[in-house]
Order: sequence, then C-alpha cells, then structure tokens
Amino acid sequence: MREENTLTFGPYWSEGLIALGVSVFLVSVLLLKLISVAKKIDLIDRPIGRKAHEKETPLIGGIAIFVSFTFAILLAPFGLSEYRLLFLSAGILVLVGILDDHRDIKPATKMAAQILAGLLLVYAGGIVVPSIGDIFAWHDGNEQGLGWLSSPLTVLAIIAVINAYNMIDGHDGLASGLFLVTSGTIIFLCTAVGQWKLQFLLTIIFVPTGVFFLFNCGMFGVARFKSFLGDAGSMLLGLMIAYGLIILSNEHEYTVRRVLAPWLLGLPMFDMAAVLVERAVVKRSVVRADRSHIHHLLMGRGISKNSVLGILLLFQSISCTIAILGFYLKVADWILFWAVFPVLALHIVLRAWLRGGLIARF
Repeated sequence: MREENTLTFGPYWSEGLIALGVSVFLVSVLLLKLISVAKKIDLIDRPIGRKAHEKETPLIGGIAIFVSFTFAILLAPFGLSEYRLLFLSAGILVLVGILDDHRDIKPATKMAAQILAGLLLVYAGGIVVPSIGDIFAWHDGNEQGLGWLSSPLTVLAIIAVINAYNMIDGHDGLASGLFLVTSGTIIFLCTAVGQWKLQFLLTIIFVPTGVFFLFNCGMFGVARFKSFLGDAGSMLLGLMIAYGLIILSNEHEYTVRRVLAPWLLGLPMFDMAAVLVERAVVKRSVVRADRSHIHHLLMGRGISKNSVLGILLLFQSISCTIAILGFYLKVADWILFWAVFPVLALHIVLRAWLRGGLIARF
C-alpha cells in the first residue's frame, strides 16, 4: 500500500530526460517548419466571420504537439501497451481535426470521431467511472454508484471534456494555457498518490504544449512564427485531460477523489455548460459556433487581449487550487460536489452582466 500524500520524485525522471528533450526539440522545429507547409496546403485560419484575429494564421499547433508527443513517448522507460487505445483515440481525433481545420467538415462527422474515441477507451480499454463519491453525506463508506450507466456516462464525460476544450479555443494562449494549469495540477497530484506512469505521460505532452503556448502568445520574439492549435490540437488536449482525470481517480489504492474532477476541469467546463444553457434558452443550435464564450464577452468590454488571458488563467488556477486544498484537507465529497453549482450560477450571472442582459442576442 502506498503512503498517502507523500511528495517525491517519480522513478522515471532520470531516464526520461532524453524524452523531454526530444519533445522540446521536435515541437520547436515543427512549429517553425510547418508554417510553409500549411500555407501550401491551405491549412490556414482566416480572419472572417466570428473570428477576431487580424491575419491568416497556420493551424499547425495540434499537429506539432501530437507528433512531438508521439515520438518522445517512444523513449519512455516503461512499456506502452496499456496506452495503445489512448494513442489510437488521439490519432483519430487529430486526423479528423486536421480535416476539419482544412475543410470544415460537418459537426456530425467530428462528433462521430469523438464518440468513437470515447467508445474505444471505455468499452475496449475498460476505463470507466463507476461512482461519483459520497455526494449525499451518507458517511457509511458508500459512494453514489452509477451502476449500468457507468460506461455510457463515462463516454459522455470524455466527449464533454473534448468539446469543452474545443469550444474554449478562441483566444491566443487560452486553450493551451488552461491545459497547462490543469495538467500541471494533475502531474502534481500524481506525485501525491504515486501515479508515476500517468505523471510521465502527461509531462511528455505538457512540455511541448508549453512551447506551443510561447509561440501562440508571441513571447520571446517568436510572434512571426505564430500558429493556432486548430481542432486537432484542442480535441487532443481535451482527450488527454479526460483520460488523466479518469486514471487518476481509478486506482484501487489511495486515489484522487472523483469529486475533484469538476474543479480540475474548471473554466472549460463552466463556460461550456453556461453556453449550452444559454443557447438552449434562446433556441439556438448548440453546435453552431459563435462569439458567446467568456473570452469574447470580456474582450467586448474593452479588456485587452493579454489581460483577458491573465484573468481566465487566474480563474483556472484558483479552481485547481481548490482541488488541491480539497485533496489535502480532505474536504467532504458533498461539499466539493454541490459547491460546483453556485460557482456555475455565478459564472452565468457574470456572463449576463458582461453582455448587458440575461437573455440577449448573440
């Protein structure tokens, strides 16, 4: 039995430094070299319609992250057979995402790919969320089980997280920054419960995503090499977060409780839920993209782009800090679970205030 809450370095770090170096090298080269390729094959995001950026931008971020992650993970100092369905699911999403970035495929096709990814992980890989914790304060050692609904609800949860990241990806550095905050927190919690393989896996994608974040935000003189994640990248990051949260809470020994998952997801979950509720209220298509996300509303109030990014990353950091405190202070499941709903309500009220009315045209 592992010791609870022991902070130590994992056993794979010294052997994995080469893999980390490879991931940094590959993603940097790809972010520099794929720009010309993207222009030749028209893998470009143009500033038309709802899009607010000022110039054509290559959609290569997701490709660069995925390729660097795939090659670097081959150097992991442990077997990868248990991750084969994760890699297959990620490959499917990246491929469909590239097609969507290039040709704007039908939403149904993209949703089918997400469903397939979820089905592979849950029904073929056996990754299931069987319960959600002691949310009714029974205090008898029992948790609210999901029974026969556990598998379909886990598929639905995976799809929801993928879409949450896909929907929030509309502002420089936002989706990748949110991923860095959440995955960094999961990596930290892996240390507390001895989830060394998951920690290493997430670190190998955390590092190239961090490099992309710098490129995407134009830091350190790389503004002219700017690129976007694209649907390929946002769906990949969402899948990795969903997978990480499920695995982190599914160990048979001491685990990170499942009621912490909403706080670790944070802004992408809150904003997606609010947007879907608002679209349903005004009877608008829930799959049609628009400018109703929190970053759009903040920008509409005249807040600068960098300030918007800072505010939203601060919110995500606070949300993840609540998860960490909930873990170490052993806050009751029912408190952590039901506290999510007032925060969601406050998020909806904030969005209404930013828009100037509870129900308004998008």
